[in-house]
Amino acid sequence: METTRINGISLVPGAAKGHYCSGADTASSTRRKTLILLIDHLDISTLKELRPKLKGLVVTRAGLLSHTAIFARELSLPLLLVESAPALADGASVYFGEPGDTRPIPNQVTTADGLLIRFSASVWSLDGLRQAILADLPIGLLRTEALTPCRSGAAYALAMKASDTVIRLYDFDADKSDLLHGDEAGLRASQLAQLAALPTQTLGILLPGVTRPEQMRTLREQFCSLLRGGLPPRFGAMLETREAFLLLPEVLSFCDFAHIGLNTLLRADIPLPTLLDMISAAVREATRQGVALTLCGEPPADLLPRLVATGIRRLCQAPSSLPDTASALSELRLWQTISP
Repeated sequence: METTRINGISLVPGAAKGHYCSGADTASSTRRKTLILLIDHLDISTLKELRPKLKGLVVTRAGLLSHTAIFARELSLPLLLVESAPALADGASVYFGEPGDTRPIPNQVTTADGLLIRFSASVWSLDGLRQAILADLPIGLLRTEALTPCRSGAAYALAMKASDTVIRLYDFDADKSDLLHGDEAGLRASQLAQLAALPTQTLGILLPGVTRPEQMRTLREQFCSLLRGGLPPRFGAMLETREAFLLLPEVLSFCDFAHIGLNTLLRADIPLPTLLDMISAAVREATRQGVALTLCGEPPADLLPRLVATGIRRLCQAPSSLPDTASALSELRLWQTISP
């Protein structure tokens, strides 16, 4: 059988060879054990189930901002970005990429004009945690939806070995709902009880989908009641809704830190100038209140200078993304790149 090369941009380096599959149904039903899978319309739970068969992953720009694509960066599989879905029949023999590089994962970078940008890791698995800890990266975002009950305790314990750890509470957003089974209130209460048993000195608790300041106040009160007088952790809001940005001063007043959920905001079809204004406003307000602010997400390289121009100085990404991000930022001369 003739083997076809797929061309694109490497998001996670490495070489992959296998049989092409355009979706979950074909991938699940085939007996072949070496698959190259298009993940545009795949949910996270199916990606996890198919992992033993997978040799490489392909995503188009249409699927790049999905949480499935974010999770895929941590699977230690080559990931290729293509302009459009390959015009190939399911089962076609394909390959892409080159043997992976061994570039170190940085924890910070200085731009060509002297700005220091600090990095932290966005992870969701034990493998991702180990990779971040080996690279001496703070855990900027441990996504907990994909952790099975039997693994969550081990993941929390491992995460606490990092110099700093932010654990995001379960996110019940629609594209992650297939990962969580049970009553939302019950799941949240059980998770808080688990987290309350962790050392709090380097722990941050992040609340996703914040729309009102009262949510942060309630979280703080609920968590502190579980500590029985112990020192509380830091509490933070994920700024990823229009409502949160409209109420920035009030929301941040209950926060020790905050994260901006870039991928969710980009999927919301907010005009780019408006989105950059929102991020700039968050930087100003967080600075005024002394709240540490981090941008979470996988921005395209051409957007990085404009994000840095808003005042963002902390980025949280999958460890596999950080060498490319650092390389792009090390060449940045911001005031030559961004017009007034």
